[in-house]
Amino acid sequence: MTVAVEPKGIVGSGTVASEPFLAEHWSGKEKKRALYYRVKLEIDILLNPKIDPILTLDVLKLGALEHQQWAPQASGISIRPEAVDELEAVWFDFLATQPVRYNPFKNTPKHNIHPENITLSRYERNPFARQECIDAHGLSCVVCGFNFEEMYGENGRDFIHIHQIQSGDEINPIEDLRPVCANCHVMIHRRGEELSIEEMQMILKGSF
Repeated sequence: MTVAVEPKGIVGSGTVASEPFLAEHWSGKEKKRALYYRVKLEIDILLNPKIDPILTLDVLKLGALEHQQWAPQASGISIRPEAVDELEAVWFDFLATQPVRYNPFKNTPKHNIHPENITLSRYERNPFARQECIDAHGLSCVVCGFNFEEMYGENGRDFIHIHQIQSGDEINPIEDLRPVCANCHVMIHRRGEELSIEEMQMILKGSF
C-alpha cells in the first residue's frame, strides 16, 4: 500500500516466498546497522500510482473492509480474517475492470490464451484461468476422483488445486490445466521429474 501521499491505497499484490530472516534495514541509512526481520516476495503486480489507477482508500472503507486498519503507523499489518475473501474479490474485480498497463490477472474471453510466464502459483491464484479450468473439468480430482465438498461439506466447497499439464509458449486454461486434489498434486511433483495425469492414474490402479 501507499499511505503517505495521495493517491492512497493498494498498489500491488504478491506472495511471501521465504521464511523471515534478519538483514540490515532496506534503506541502508541506519547508523547502528541494526538488523530487522524481512521476507522475500514474489510480486504478481505492482502499479505506479503516478500512471496507473490504484485501489483507493474510499473503496477499501466499504462493506466488510471498513473495519480494517488501512493506515498503519508501523511497517505492516494483517488483514482481518473476515475481510480476506472480500478484499481478494474487490482486488481482482478492480484489476479486471481498470486500464492498468501490465495485468497478469487480466480477464479474457473464454478459450483465449493466458501467458505461460505466469508461474504455477499465480495460475492457482488467477481467478479467471482457474474458473475456466473448473468450468470445463469440475471440482473433483482428475486423478483419484476426490471431491473436497463431498468429504468436508461446506468447508470444502469450491476448493481444489489446479495443475498445469502442458508447457510451451502459450497456455490455454481448458486444454492445459486440470483440477487435482492436494495429495495427488504433491505426488505428481514429489520426485522432481513430474508425473503425468495418466501415470498417476496407472499408479492408483497398481499397474505402473
